[in-house]
Amino acid sequence: MYCYHHLNGRTIPSFRQLLEIEKLNWSSFKRLLPIKKDKQEFEKIFVNVALYTSYLGNASNPIALESVFMDAIFHNYKQILQITKEDTTIDENFKR
Repeated sequence: MYCYHHLNGRTIPSFRQLLEIEKLNWSSFKRLLPIKKDKQEFEKIFVNVALYTSYLGNASNPIALESVFMDAIFHNYKQILQITKEDTTIDENFKR
């Protein structure tokens, strides 16, 4: 477990610092993924968090990993909605 009081003399790190700590904590998992594409896809989870950092940082959640999970769920949900919308549009155009 990382000791938070070593971060710039603060007792509570910023949300971005917590995300970097989480990313470091998961680096051994990423390293053990067998396929380079899997490693790249795993990296995208933390890249996507940057899209919502200001919102997630204001969520008052002391466990950064939960915010990462919420980001991944929300981001995937938005993608599923977009794909569903595109699929519905294709179906409607096909029926005409």
